[in-house]
Amino acid sequence: MESGELTFFKFYEQFLSDYEKKVNSGLRVNGTRSKYKILLNHLRNFAHTKYGYSDLSFNDLTSDFVQDFDYYLRDDQSLTHNTIWLYMIGFTTLCRLAMSRKHLAFNPFSEYKNTKKDKNRGYLLRNELEQLVSFKRRKEERRIG
Repeated sequence: MESGELTFFKFYEQFLSDYEKKVNSGLRVNGTRSKYKILLNHLRNFAHTKYGYSDLSFNDLTSDFVQDFDYYLRDDQSLTHNTIWLYMIGFTTLCRLAMSRKHLAFNPFSEYKNTKKDKNRGYLLRNELEQLVSFKRRKEERRIG
């Protein structure tokens, strides 16, 4: 890579700088900015660990790169499925932006598929709450009457 060439990580850092301005003006939230920063750290560590790269050209972003990054997050970083899904949404967003600005010629996510897994969070649904309240009222009415 030539020194003046726009690389993926330079592009990403510019994206973060612009995103921070949006956070400061109230257009975006800080939590999402933090997610993008963590994603950048994971991408840097992956590029260094897997390829020995300190930066990436846009040509390095291939379908294989995306799949290998998923395996890296899953196996080497021991992240959960939904956390990986969340980071990959951010990565997809960056790649789409790069494509729209003509830095990336193709979609490296074209062969990648990942969906969020439903998780039992241990809370009641609205109709379950209504049944519980109704049951408690009937029980009280029987006790009073």
